[in-house]
Amino acid sequence: AHHAVIMAATPCLPFAFGALFSGTAPLLDWAARRGADLAEALERLDGRAEWSLQLEAEPEAQDAHLCATAPELAALRQRIDGAGPGTAFLLRRRLEQLLPGARHAHLAGAVEALAGLVEEAGLERLPEALPGRLSILADDDALAALRPALEEFGEALAGTGLALRLSGPWPAYGFARALLAQDPVAEARP
Repeated sequence: AHHAVIMAATPCLPFAFGALFSGTAPLLDWAARRGADLAEALERLDGRAEWSLQLEAEPEAQDAHLCATAPELAALRQRIDGAGPGTAFLLRRRLEQLLPGARHAHLAGAVEALAGLVEEAGLERLPEALPGRLSILADDDALAALRPALEEFGEALAGTGLALRLSGPWPAYGFARALLAQDPVAEARP
């Protein structure tokens, strides 16, 4: 019901569900101090929604891709295949130590490439909330123009252990959080 109300009220700068003020007076005081910022934010949101671009990892497929394409990991994999049991055990442990960093670098590189597509499209990107996820603000036309590039990007990820998922439209929660984070009073509250 909260989602339906927020999606029906456009433009809307939503608080997180459950956000509380101690009464009407503190809310009105807060809104009065932030009036210009709120008006500007609502203008920027008019006709736009938040969309999430999520890079999802499938660890086994990602590891297989990295062991086949990352030179250090591929060389280590070959050494494991040709080694005796004791050496192979030690080399597998070394591979296990290297894989998390390789996964992180792989995901970071994909996020950077995805951010480049968003930037080329001239869309506003919000601060990253989660690793591997970009949130953007887009109207229907801008999203339609971006979709072919996203589809091509998703196809290029095939076989890498990463997949791109687009979800939305969502209320502009990330945008609202970014705006509220600029409020020294909001930052001081627990």
